[in-house]
Amino acid sequence: MKERSFSYFLENFMQSRNLSVSALAAQMKLSGNTSVLRILNNKSTLKGIEIFCQKLKNAFELTREEAKNLERALSHEQLPANVTRSRKLLSTLFLENVPLFEKKIKCTLKNANECKSTQYLGDEVYRILNSDPGDEIVLYIETIDNENFVHALHDVIAEHPGRKIDIHHFFDDTDDSEAGARGLYAMIKLSCFEGYNPYIINEGVYPSRRFYAKNITKDIATLVYIYDEEHYTCVEMKLSQNEYCRHTEEEFRILSEVSVSAKEKFNVPIEDLASYLEKCRRLDTCISYELKNTPCFMMIPMEIQESLYADCNYLGFGAEHPIVKKMYSIISAREKFIDEGNVEKYFVFTRKGLESFMETGKTSDYLPQMRPLTPEECRRTVMRNIDLPNTQVFILKEGYCMNTTECALFEGNIMSVFDPSYGYWDNFSEIGIRNKKMLRIMRDFIIEELMAHCCYSTEESREIILDIIK
Repeated sequence: MKERSFSYFLENFMQSRNLSVSALAAQMKLSGNTSVLRILNNKSTLKGIEIFCQKLKNAFELTREEAKNLERALSHEQLPANVTRSRKLLSTLFLENVPLFEKKIKCTLKNANECKSTQYLGDEVYRILNSDPGDEIVLYIETIDNENFVHALHDVIAEHPGRKIDIHHFFDDTDDSEAGARGLYAMIKLSCFEGYNPYIINEGVYPSRRFYAKNITKDIATLVYIYDEEHYTCVEMKLSQNEYCRHTEEEFRILSEVSVSAKEKFNVPIEDLASYLEKCRRLDTCISYELKNTPCFMMIPMEIQESLYADCNYLGFGAEHPIVKKMYSIISAREKFIDEGNVEKYFVFTRKGLESFMETGKTSDYLPQMRPLTPEECRRTVMRNIDLPNTQVFILKEGYCMNTTECALFEGNIMSVFDPSYGYWDNFSEIGIRNKKMLRIMRDFIIEELMAHCCYSTEESREIILDIIK
């Protein structure tokens, strides 16, 4: 987030005005170059930056764009360091080129022997999981949210799609905003895996920081303990006939009983789809922030949906099926409520997603039984989304994307995280984050970081969208 800093603003300001350090100091009537150099080298205090800002505004007639950028840079400097770090981490979820995370946690003791070589926690994850892709593995992760660990876990699973890996990830219900942001990062990053199951541990429970992996196929178990921010220990055991393995698994069973699962699965497509629509209808009353590649299927105008359902014989069940009738009733009621614009809605789409939607005629969560939308139906769908009253639509800037995961945050209620490629039919599941602290962290990130800095303005976004659908 270097581009948010005041030093970055000042450097660009000086370049645009063709000012040297000494020329800037002279025009501002400063006693020397020291204060300018301290800011450019990120060594100034917040108070020093605030005083410098006022002198800069007094010395120069700033353009509207310069004044806006100055205030943004000053606001960034006024943020607590933990908030800045949290938002920087969450923003990596939307970067096209994901940065490498620093490896910090290394092994000091393995199988009762001191580690002679450097072995980092992320590398340990690769070693444990990167065995035969046919191995059946179960992971229990207790309050480990280190970025390098999560990134390594994501990558090693993604290398072999469809592997039999079942993950149970437990997070502490903490008041630490930075820890809450790391928990959000982990849940969103790993939610694309069908076997991922996150939990929030109830208050009053004192959790450990450990990672237990059992390879059922190879009859091997590995237990990792993290005892500070830079060190861990590791022990490998024979899984069968091992009393400590059984004891550890029983501990995790108890832990799951004092935790709240954040995973929701739908097993019976037609029945669960109706229930899912009913849940969405209740959430329509909440201020919402939807981060998606394309408009969702439910935002297709009702008259177009009617045509889609009719053309596939109502998902093969016929128009008179009672659940089909229930779905129709819910969809109609939702559209009427949303079109009235009683509740604020914020949509963040991607250029590539909208271009794909116009080309394929399918939203990212499209029902497989239905025909693609025609180009005109696509245009009508997009126009409905950008013309809704009390709604703001943003397009992510270059360098940002949604990857495979999409999110919808309903203020004060829940944030749903899901991989739309599963659709709403086979194997659909989503992560439902209800922790109030996490919801506040994510809402503030979306408003103050993602929409403010990573998206085009609503006016610019509308022009981009109109150009795409013309």
